[in-house]
Amino acid sequence: MFKKEIRLQILALFLLSLGGWNLHYKIHTLSVSGLNIIPLIVGGITTLALPFMFAHEKTVRPAFFINIAAIVIGTIMMGLWTVKKFADINTPLNLYTLVFAPQSTLCDIVILWAKFPLGLSILRHFPAAPPRV
Repeated sequence: MFKKEIRLQILALFLLSLGGWNLHYKIHTLSVSGLNIIPLIVGGITTLALPFMFAHEKTVRPAFFINIAAIVIGTIMMGLWTVKKFADINTPLNLYTLVFAPQSTLCDIVILWAKFPLGLSILRHFPAAPPRV
């Protein structure tokens, strides 16, 4: 089903997505806010659907764009969450607190962005769908 050349990239993409989905499930409980269902739905789509979409030439481009959209939206939302948390506890927003404060989501964002080069490397394996990057 998966081309031999891209099996490891698809597995890495799946494992990154599964890890992020598991983190969101533990952090964003549905009992706290109904809005917490959004990261769970997006995480489910990127974990369960994207690996199969990346495996087929007809769906590789939409998969790549869904992957990018999830990365950008996730980055924005986690960044806004960090700024709100820092404001709530009166913590200055500087490089040190951005990297080392427990309220920072910088590490989560960096892990999320690891999905971009994986998606790009998978996209490059389909000659009919060359990336324009």
